[in-house]
Amino acid sequence: MDVRLIEYRIIDATVNPYLEFNWEPTSRDAIILTRTNEIPKNEKDIHGNPGIFSTELNYIYKTTESVSNRFKYKLLIKNPLNGKEVWSETYMIYDMRITNPSPFVDNKLNMANELNAYTTSWESAVYGKVYQPAIRFNYYEVKDGDTTLNNIIIKYNSQVSSVIRNPSPGESGLVMDQIIGGIQFYKSIVNKIEPNMGVLRVIRDIDFIYYVGGQNFFTYMNVSEAQVNYGQAAPEFSNIKNGKGMFDSRFKIEVGGKELTVPSIDSLANGRFTKHLGFANYSIP
Repeated sequence: MDVRLIEYRIIDATVNPYLEFNWEPTSRDAIILTRTNEIPKNEKDIHGNPGIFSTELNYIYKTTESVSNRFKYKLLIKNPLNGKEVWSETYMIYDMRITNPSPFVDNKLNMANELNAYTTSWESAVYGKVYQPAIRFNYYEVKDGDTTLNNIIIKYNSQVSSVIRNPSPGESGLVMDQIIGGIQFYKSIVNKIEPNMGVLRVIRDIDFIYYVGGQNFFTYMNVSEAQVNYGQAAPEFSNIKNGKGMFDSRFKIEVGGKELTVPSIDSLANGRFTKHLGFANYSIP
């Protein structure tokens, strides 16, 4: 297959960005994707059950070229044997603004307040529709004089923006938030870390991670969930012209290295939910 990406820039950001005539190709040459078999398919899961990919012959096409914010990309696939072409387009998601925790302020986070639990907040991104916040809990394990750095990922439910932010200058995003601290924070740690009497654990810090998907990704996931949950013969979702499939961009942003307050660490070491996990009542930044 001849697989390539074609890059477009918007002509006038103050005009409807979904109008075809408001985009023009950039001077960049088409990005050619090459076929690879270096990424193994998940044909079985870790328990030996069937995975999400069939065992039939399928190929992945990839590129190491960079794609850029503020552009639109057209995926064009051509079959050289019969001349058939399929294509689709996606807008690059960008400019998500994290308001809490601030990426620019080095403050410690209080996770131990149960009445006013710590909350992360952000403004929605341009072209972003569905958002999933997560935290990476980084900690050390000390055993027999050896120290290793470990982490767990705690993911929260996806949230959907009621409006999609356009690239118009000065347009603000929708304010969204997610409760992170309080009782649920410590319960989540218990669910992810097993007790080990011979290990001393020491908290380092927390990274905040935000995953964003576009409108097509959101629609695809909704259709797939309906088929799984209700067993109904929902129509397959496809935004591929002259073919079947889904083409969209995804976006990820991180705010890293946030340390905890002394009361938060004390609750980790001595609190009713996590005291059996062997955490020290201090941190190692």
